[in-house]
Amino acid sequence: MRAVARLALRTLLVGLLLLVGERAVFAPTRTTPVADASASSVRRSSDGRVFRSRRRPPRTTTTTAPPATAATTTAATTAPTTATTTAPTSTTVKATTTTAAATTTTVKPTTTTAKATTTTRAPTTTAAATTTAAPPTGGRFATLPAGAALPSGATCATQVKAAPEVRSMNVTYNATKGTRPNAERPRVTGDFTGTTDQIVQWAACKWGIDEDIARAQIAVESWWDMRSVGDNGESFGLGQVRTTAHPSAFVDDNAKRSAAYNLDYTYAIWRACMEGEFTWLNTVERGATYAGNDLWGCVGLWFSGRWHTPAAEGYIVKVKDYLGQRIWTSQGFLGYTG
Repeated sequence: MRAVARLALRTLLVGLLLLVGERAVFAPTRTTPVADASASSVRRSSDGRVFRSRRRPPRTTTTTAPPATAATTTAATTAPTTATTTAPTSTTVKATTTTAAATTTTVKPTTTTAKATTTTRAPTTTAAATTTAAPPTGGRFATLPAGAALPSGATCATQVKAAPEVRSMNVTYNATKGTRPNAERPRVTGDFTGTTDQIVQWAACKWGIDEDIARAQIAVESWWDMRSVGDNGESFGLGQVRTTAHPSAFVDDNAKRSAAYNLDYTYAIWRACMEGEFTWLNTVERGATYAGNDLWGCVGLWFSGRWHTPAAEGYIVKVKDYLGQRIWTSQGFLGYTG
């Protein structure tokens, strides 16, 4: 009987112990939420309470180096990285200084963009009579202001300086005079023969424009080649006189056949501009009010047919550039063979 009671008591104690252990094992554990290092330190739990989470201190990885002698560790940390700094590859390709002999110098530069087709022909006005005077002394022909007395063609012929022929293709044109005075500008005759440079001098003298400006402008217009044809077959010769704007110059084909006539007419128009004849320029588009005695404005007019427009200004810049270079003395110019 006593044995049965002890057994029952032991069974009860074992049951109680099991029950207590089971509750301890399965009891829910309350966890305190830990704030993510990247989140805010103030967060809200599932039941709405506010709590402050503790930030975890940054983890320090103490990588203890394996035991080594002081000599080896120093060598490992202080080894210069010169092996990786590769020497600069001096593969800078040597500039091929094969400066080809200036073969392009014999090619006529195509710098003259087509003349603006806005060259509406000026009303035909008979040229004002100009008195004759001797050309200025000093060995060269300079620009004469508006109203100045102009030397005759005959006088200028005696003042022209000797100059070699640099355009053999012009010989026939240079030896041909005009057949008759121009109907609208009777002072234009083309009554001179000589080398190309001498013809430029003669026209510059006769119309009172600086001879070097004339040399530069004619280089822009035709590279001094009388055979030049431009503006879709409308402009001809040294000065590129245009058929549609200046039909009187082409009577008997004078502006095509005679180099002297071609430049005689070219600079007759420049002088008329200098004298203030072209008042119609103030009735069309323009960059300024037209007035005479504007040397460069009248140079630009020959190209654009308008007064100080962008096209005219661009042309003036080109002529001034050639003037500054004295392009007619350059090897490229002198070596041109057409």
